[in-house]
Amino acid sequence: MVYLGTDAPDYSAVPDLRLVPAAVGTWGCTAVLLGAGPGVAFAAAGVLALGAGAVWTLTRRWSSGGVAAVVVAVLVCMAAGALATGGRLAAVAGSPVPELAREREYAEVELVVTADPRHRSGPPAPGRARLVIEARAEAVRARGLSADSGASGNGGRVRTRVPVVVLASGESWRRLLPSQRVHASGTLFPADGGLVGGLLVVRGPPTSVRPPSPWQEWAGGARDRLREASAGLPEPAAALLPALVVGDTSGLRPPTVAAFEDSGLTHLLAVSGSNLAIMTGVALAVCRGLGRPGWTAAVAGAVTIGVFVLLARAEPSVLRAAFMASIALAALALGRRRVGLTALAASVLGLLLFAPGLARSFGFALSALATGGIMVLTPRWRECRPAYVPRWIAEAVAVALAAHVACLPLLVVLSAEVNWVAVPANVLAAPAVPVATIGGFAVAGIAQVWPPLAAAAAWIPGAAVLWIGAVAGTASRLPGRALPWPDTLAGAAAVAAVLVVLLVLRGRVRRVVCAVGLAAALTALTVHWVAPAWPPAGWAMVACRVGQGDALVLRAGAQRAIVVDTGPDPVAVSRCLTELRIDAIALLVITHGDIDHAGGTAGALSGRTVGAVLLPPRFDHPPTARLLRSADVPVRTAVSGQRWNLAPWTLDVLWPRRDSPGGNDGSVVLLARRSPTAQDGASPMRVLLTGDIEEPAQRALLRSTHAVRGVDVLKVPHHGAGSQEPAFIAATRPSVTLTSVGADNAYGHPEPATWSLLQSVSAANYRTDLHGDIAVVPGPANPAVVCRDPGPRRTPRRRRRPSPPRPARRLPRRTVCTAWHAAAMASTSAPPLSVVVGDEELLVDRAVAGIVAAARADDPGVDVHDLMPSEVTAGRLAEVTSPSLFGERRVVVLRSAQDLTKDPAAAVTSLLQDLADDVVLVLVHAGGAKGKTLLEAAVKAGAHRVDCAKPTKANERLQFIKGEFSRGGRQVTGDAAQALLDAVGNDLRELAAACTQLMSDTEGRVDAAAVARYHSGKAEASGFTVADRAVEGRLPEALEQLRWCLAVGTAPVLINSALAGAVRGLAVVAQPQRGAADADLAKRAKIPPWKLKTLRQQARGWSPQGVARAMAVVAETDALIKGAGRDPAYALERAVIEIASARGRN
Repeated sequence: MVYLGTDAPDYSAVPDLRLVPAAVGTWGCTAVLLGAGPGVAFAAAGVLALGAGAVWTLTRRWSSGGVAAVVVAVLVCMAAGALATGGRLAAVAGSPVPELAREREYAEVELVVTADPRHRSGPPAPGRARLVIEARAEAVRARGLSADSGASGNGGRVRTRVPVVVLASGESWRRLLPSQRVHASGTLFPADGGLVGGLLVVRGPPTSVRPPSPWQEWAGGARDRLREASAGLPEPAAALLPALVVGDTSGLRPPTVAAFEDSGLTHLLAVSGSNLAIMTGVALAVCRGLGRPGWTAAVAGAVTIGVFVLLARAEPSVLRAAFMASIALAALALGRRRVGLTALAASVLGLLLFAPGLARSFGFALSALATGGIMVLTPRWRECRPAYVPRWIAEAVAVALAAHVACLPLLVVLSAEVNWVAVPANVLAAPAVPVATIGGFAVAGIAQVWPPLAAAAAWIPGAAVLWIGAVAGTASRLPGRALPWPDTLAGAAAVAAVLVVLLVLRGRVRRVVCAVGLAAALTALTVHWVAPAWPPAGWAMVACRVGQGDALVLRAGAQRAIVVDTGPDPVAVSRCLTELRIDAIALLVITHGDIDHAGGTAGALSGRTVGAVLLPPRFDHPPTARLLRSADVPVRTAVSGQRWNLAPWTLDVLWPRRDSPGGNDGSVVLLARRSPTAQDGASPMRVLLTGDIEEPAQRALLRSTHAVRGVDVLKVPHHGAGSQEPAFIAATRPSVTLTSVGADNAYGHPEPATWSLLQSVSAANYRTDLHGDIAVVPGPANPAVVCRDPGPRRTPRRRRRPSPPRPARRLPRRTVCTAWHAAAMASTSAPPLSVVVGDEELLVDRAVAGIVAAARADDPGVDVHDLMPSEVTAGRLAEVTSPSLFGERRVVVLRSAQDLTKDPAAAVTSLLQDLADDVVLVLVHAGGAKGKTLLEAAVKAGAHRVDCAKPTKANERLQFIKGEFSRGGRQVTGDAAQALLDAVGNDLRELAAACTQLMSDTEGRVDAAAVARYHSGKAEASGFTVADRAVEGRLPEALEQLRWCLAVGTAPVLINSALAGAVRGLAVVAQPQRGAADADLAKRAKIPPWKLKTLRQQARGWSPQGVARAMAVVAETDALIKGAGRDPAYALERAVIEIASARGRN
């Protein structure tokens, strides 16, 4: 291979570093100034230019070389970078587009497409833009533009030239090519980047104004034909070949991308400088082989560079490589030696002056760092080889290691890990890269004239990418492949410091340090391989921690398993199976079509053979159905009575029947019986896998079969929701229960009543949110359980894979927010705009929580912004409601909307007219005349209204009590509900807390006797007990009651409400108005008159200062448990300590 001299190692004795400081200084200066305004950038340019002149003037009497010349060059280049950045920022600021975006104006824009459309991250949803198109706005017409803003006379049309990003959907948008001019209409939103004028969200197709240039049209056709030629290759080669050759990643599946990320081969999915070096090297080799002069080779190389950039597009790494290659070709034509680091520094300088936005591009940074590392480190490291190691092997290892070391500080920021498999994976993949690159371009050329021959020829580079894919898949599955590392600036600095120390140390000291580090690493790896901590020896079943969803693995031999459900995330289930060393799935069972059971199917299939798939009769998850059809896997329909024998397991299908409904009660229910093997000597084991069945199906199973009675392991139905039949759970009599549930899930799973029920029937209850991955190991008597990773699993930001949503369902336009209706809202798709109207705080909070839960059902990764009126400004609204390029959905809750002042209310009203498609907006309004205009505007804009008025009649409160018990999966008699109302009073929070306590402390149906027992001296744990002990100054008892209260599942917001009520009562009675009647005091304190005596006793010892401090603590805690803090339990404990300590404070 003929090296181009730029990406190749620099074997000159002394590298030329003169331009490196200038490039580094310009890069840092540009990156900083991109976050400032044009004025700051121009001022910085002036200061730097003056500094350069001053240094030159002061040192001109000395020699013109040396340090002074370098300093002057650095300052001049930095000034040029600041000037270029200021010019770009000024161009954007001078355009009308940013102002229109801030006002969220509807505009007609003439665009020139500057990059290929790409798929937008995040889950698909009806009406949501699916494509991101980078473009340049050439003209804009909008309401309000006049001649003052540069508009021409034809209806407010303004000529401009500013980058914009278009969010759109549809085939007509997807097929656009760079340089194509189109006309589109949509709403402009503010953009995050300083060099982007705005985001244009369009609803309809574009209108073509001018076709793409002939060159771009040819390049687009060549990319399409390469994709068609490689379509006949097996997966993942069919998608990998276009990705590696021309950067077309549209066909890659998430598990394939995850495998390349985990193995450190991600750079092969984006066309890089090495691809260009390979192709240009081929052109130069051909010219030299034909004996052509240097200028001919330079022309051939230049043509190759132009064609390559056209096909691979102007990505940052491609631009860097093309610029460096151009410098090398110029040197070649002039007969100069290799330019090495000079070319790299010059390319960085030139590109930053041409496109300052590259200063904040991770791709550009990784490309430059890797190239610099190869040039500087490879020559020395290659020469350190032992005599018995061939030179070509030493160079391959040195190149991969040098690139990885140079990029490592930045990689830990991107991935939150130090990956040790990346270097060997790159060494193994490297020989196949030239074959894939050269062969891929040859296939693209053949496809222009003879597509059938191209399809046949594609198997040559296809074999190379299959090898690369196999290397990525194997490396990603290696246990202990990476060390978790902080993805912060401090973490990157620590890695950089370690690397610098190792590079600077010399002689014996470095050898000792490296030997100690290598010995420690080898020891850890040996221990991990010989005695792995996971999975435990003899495991038979594992409940994978995949978030809010089910994924269970039954071991069916060496590296073989039965998989029941795949959770919501392909990456999570793939990693679980990889860590269990599962290469073959004998049977894949998907119990029903909800995303939390079927969404990860692609991850389960990736790189594994599947014997058969078992689906319920009414399977309703189209993406999974399409995936299974394309995978050509045998699919069977589950019906009760079927039996599968997969040693050592026998699976009996108990449910559904042919006439069973769909949805949760149509889930596949399996009784899995494990026969002991000669090796384990364990007892037989019975496992009941229940999907998401609810009370009707549970009762039907209980009536129709005895198979559910007396099992060893119970997979708890529906993640421990309240929809359980107690008799069904009791009949199973499990030794072990497994609940698959996500940490801090919005549904409140498992329900406290369900968890109490499980604790009453089994002493061994495990949850994936608390215990991590859970393995069941058969034993001589009862099965044993081994858990892993009890803490929250850290997922690097780049790993996130949003899950597709459930099918959208239409909400009624108006909902009465009683307790049971609010709870049911969690299973319904979130409307884009809602108003929650009412003054009952408990019902309002539940309504908001229901909408948030519905949004999280569509996208588990949704961000929630909860804003009070004081936090609502035009800038803050723009920040949280502008469309996201990465498809990140957001829920924005505006509390106390009636208290918004004029300008924020106007900003919200304007926002209602054109809400971004990835934003769910919730307005909370107390009702009444105040702020009525905003409420009416929201309703007029089509808002879904939820009324949460305070119940005023005794019958309504009784219905609330019954609804609370029904919500918890329990029943209460009418006389018990009345007794509870009489004992507790009319406050809904107190009633809800009392209902929760009764469900936690009793079993079966709650009657009046149970209520009487509970309220006649039994030690209880409720927010009111905590509040009483805190205001009485009895801190140890208050803390004990608080911890018990949290342990039984009482909501933190209810506990804080009880604290607030107690402190409010203190404020009323501690300094009563002179002559105030007891009835008036009771009304102000919001308590029954008979409680005044207790309250007066509690108020003894309280000073006005102490009461004021307690009120401030309650207010702070309310914000902390509603989102401002991370740990509600800690916030409550701190509040109790502060309130108890405030008693007696002067």
